[in-house]
Amino acid sequence: MLSRLLRSARSAPEPDFTAPALEIEALTKRYPDPVTRAPRAVLDRFSLTIRDPGLYAVVGPDGAGKSTLLDMVAGLLSPDEGHLTVFGLTPDADSHTFLKTVAYLPQQFALHEELSLWDNITLFGALKGLSPEGIVARARPLLEQTGLAGFERRRAGALSGGMKQKLSLVVALLQQPKLLILDEPTVGVDPVSRAELWAMIASRTREEAMACLVTTSLMTEAQKAQHVVVLQEGRTLLAGAPQTISKRVSERTYAVDRPREPLARRAFDHRLLQEATPQSASPLIDAVPRGDIFDVLLKKDVSPVSLNHVWPEVTLRKRPPTLEDAFLAATLDQGKAPLSATRPTANAFSTDVVIEVQDVTRRFGSFVAVSHSNFSLVRGEIFGLLGPNGAGKTTTFRMLCGLLNPSEGRIMMEGVNILTAKASVRQRIGYVAQKFSLYARMSAWENLRYFAQTYGLRGEALAQRLDELMKSFLLTPWAQVPAGLLPLGVKRQLAMAVGLVHSPSVLFLDEPTSGADTEARRAFWRRITALADQGTTVVVTTHFMEEAEYCDRILIQNHGRTLALGTPQEVRALAHQAPNMEEAFIRLVTDTETVRSEP
Repeated sequence: MLSRLLRSARSAPEPDFTAPALEIEALTKRYPDPVTRAPRAVLDRFSLTIRDPGLYAVVGPDGAGKSTLLDMVAGLLSPDEGHLTVFGLTPDADSHTFLKTVAYLPQQFALHEELSLWDNITLFGALKGLSPEGIVARARPLLEQTGLAGFERRRAGALSGGMKQKLSLVVALLQQPKLLILDEPTVGVDPVSRAELWAMIASRTREEAMACLVTTSLMTEAQKAQHVVVLQEGRTLLAGAPQTISKRVSERTYAVDRPREPLARRAFDHRLLQEATPQSASPLIDAVPRGDIFDVLLKKDVSPVSLNHVWPEVTLRKRPPTLEDAFLAATLDQGKAPLSATRPTANAFSTDVVIEVQDVTRRFGSFVAVSHSNFSLVRGEIFGLLGPNGAGKTTTFRMLCGLLNPSEGRIMMEGVNILTAKASVRQRIGYVAQKFSLYARMSAWENLRYFAQTYGLRGEALAQRLDELMKSFLLTPWAQVPAGLLPLGVKRQLAMAVGLVHSPSVLFLDEPTSGADTEARRAFWRRITALADQGTTVVVTTHFMEEAEYCDRILIQNHGRTLALGTPQEVRALAHQAPNMEEAFIRLVTDTETVRSEP
């Protein structure tokens, strides 16, 4: 058997590095539809040619076919139709040589969490055929570049999410591949680690003449690529250089100033978000806050003058178009209905304190995860918990919703200590976990009914609430589909409906838009601002700093301590007048890391 494998390895064809790095022609893959069970093309006659080193991005909404495409390029799936080669090699026929040429980093990379960081590197290096000396020579510079040097002895399972992702990338790069395949490499990664990952990817593609094919749900990341393909329902919607694609909507992109006073800003933001949809009478099709301005996108064939009839106090200024603008125009111009959202009914804060955190500390053994935290939340407030991976925000979040007890201090909810009245507190809160706490074998409707009944809904009230949520979250077509078979975007909507089924006064959302596409994130924040206007207090964790601008106030933590607490404006001012929240976050976190490293 061994001799047969060795002969096969010696006779395997070598890659042709004069051929295209990747050549795909009319690739098609079908799966049974989760509703009808009929074959459905997840990828439909897709074509792409990569000839030169550099970064190539495939973007698109949930279910567009991105991961299926990468699995076929990596040789993990066989296409139903079409042709695929990598440097002239086909993944199935030339697997031995193919695996020396290609490295694939899927979303869930199989690190051995019980082993140390360095043991993982040596294990995977040996599996790739590298000598011990070769592993050291290759790994050391990569560890330095990723900031992992000094953590070699730490168990992989004890690494933060960002560190795990960087370690996964180091392992993938050990063999010096000529084609690197990355599936959503920055999902769940904080902005500092995300910037480091992209810097590493850029340097490796440049210095080692490597082609990199990456999928991402973030248009801002795809903008870094030299060529972008936008997928929708398995077909190419847009393709080309980001700048070329962006120019398609150059006459429709404008900026407007946001009011400086917090309550006026809140009222302005919430109205703009609710009206900037394809179905509204507003001339706007999209609006997103960025610092002290809103980037807006006009509807097709609409004059900028028409905005002044609806918003006479607004002055439009031209701005450069982005890839995100072009994507939203291409999809929303088709009249695709957004998720429904309730119209705002109020825009001012209540003065009622809903949650009060009093000198809270949480220890795990000798490790202090959160140290002496103090803040309060009022009714109808959107409150963001931010921080790098391992900063203590998840611990804070779990204590706020009663899943974890403080070691010191206390947390009051509407005047009640959550430690001594957990049953009553449970009735007041809704919780949407990052990994969706749904029952996979139960249908979408059964999940919703089960959770509603656990909160005491019965009879006509139960039937009315279920009908309302199924329609509001566009779940009706998926009512009888088991939750485990639902597309990711539909699972996300079902989890949100479950969290709201008992009309909680406080809603906790843990990374609710992680991996979500642009349209889904816009619809999510329209819903959240409408809920806040109706009096629901929302506590949200996120790694997308753009989303912090939707919050009324934010708390940034690092190493368990508070770095900043205030409105996004106040936090940006604290971070040396940073132009946006991404830059503010990086400055604040980097400053604290610098102080900690000084003797």
